[in-house]
Amino acid sequence: MAEAGKLRMDGLSVGKEDLLIELNGKYIAPGLVDCHVHFRDPGFTEKEDVFTGAGAAAAGGYTRVVMMGNTNPHPDQPETIREMLEKGKRTGIHVYTCGNVTKGMRGEELCDFRVLKEAGAVLLSDDGKPILQKEIMKRACEEARKADLMISLHEEDPAYITDNGINGGEVAGKRGLVGSPREAEISMVERDLAIAEETGAELTIQHISAAESVELVRKSKENQSQNPCRSDAAPFFSHRRGGRSIRNTRQGKSSVTAGKGSSCDCRGAAGRNHRNDCNRPRTAHGRREGKALP
Repeated sequence: MAEAGKLRMDGLSVGKEDLLIELNGKYIAPGLVDCHVHFRDPGFTEKEDVFTGAGAAAAGGYTRVVMMGNTNPHPDQPETIREMLEKGKRTGIHVYTCGNVTKGMRGEELCDFRVLKEAGAVLLSDDGKPILQKEIMKRACEEARKADLMISLHEEDPAYITDNGINGGEVAGKRGLVGSPREAEISMVERDLAIAEETGAELTIQHISAAESVELVRKSKENQSQNPCRSDAAPFFSHRRGGRSIRNTRQGKSSVTAGKGSSCDCRGAAGRNHRNDCNRPRTAHGRREGKALP
């Protein structure tokens, strides 16, 4: 029996065949939802696949996930989407997938959103590839609204970036790097929110990391009551003054390791002005054996 947010066991009869789990001091919640997972399947299953990813999600309490589109082949065709979803049905959790905004994630030609939705896509995204051409983005928003699908965006203008993989600022400067300035994100967020307000499209901004971007989203929500923008906070980004070491990722990039107490600099603004709509951990990317899901 639920009372004042707690469960009571008064009068509950437990038989010998019943499984009783001791939950004193624990929280009970519905299955959690992660709308941005990288299962790398198809194409990169040496990193992860649908089954290992779903197992990691279930272990963390996530029962519904949406796969991103940086696979090979890309989910820009209905056949690929159907194959991904069929595999997801065998995992024991609810596995969904996005469809791509542009063919091959090249940012040049729009996919057929209605066809992708009919195949099962629940979201549109080019994942880690920003949509650089303004006209393409506008047409994508127009078509996404007609198809009643949200677009998930990676907002990062490469024109501003010299050394990607580290935030531009004090730490980068001390190590002779330029890094990625906050303007690379802010400029794209500002442009795409304006397009969304003009077209009525619904957007979500992935791993937002600048306080100015959070403020832009907050204002857009106030102006756009029908289809407000959503965002999620960057979970692993270091504050520009918090990083203390840089490691080589062996992928032509460098990444900063955060110092004690460091954090993404959007969090203060987010706490004051903006509720992050999907502040979530990521599932594990390493392959590992585990018990079959029930």
